[in-house]
Amino acid sequence: DSSYHASVAWEGIVKLRSQVRQLEISLQEERQQHGCTRREREAAKAEVREMNMQQSLSKTVGNRQQMEYIRNVFRKFIETCPLGSAEHEQMIFVLMTFFKFPDDDAKAVNKKRLQAKSQGGLWGTLTSWKG
Repeated sequence: DSSYHASVAWEGIVKLRSQVRQLEISLQEERQQHGCTRREREAAKAEVREMNMQQSLSKTVGNRQQMEYIRNVFRKFIETCPLGSAEHEQMIFVLMTFFKFPDDDAKAVNKKRLQAKSQGGLWGTLTSWKG
């Protein structure tokens, strides 16, 4: 009878050891899966960061191009605009500062405006026209 109990106890121990091995294998598989998932998450985060940087760069380039276009349109406009009141000239100065015109460019624009005034320019022709 004691050998029977020993045999049953031994079978129980063998079953428990088998369950422990299965649980250890499952645990190892879960750890591997967790590691893969963590690496995939980090790769996805890196990709999102890269995409955000590219999008930001694209917006910056687009904004720069738009600002340059507006600046050029403004330049053409003021080059043909007649000299005006002190307040008008002050606004032009403020806008040239806003558009970050280099001093040389600002001087060149003012020179063109002065030449246009001395020659009458298109504005002078239009305002003196009697039609």
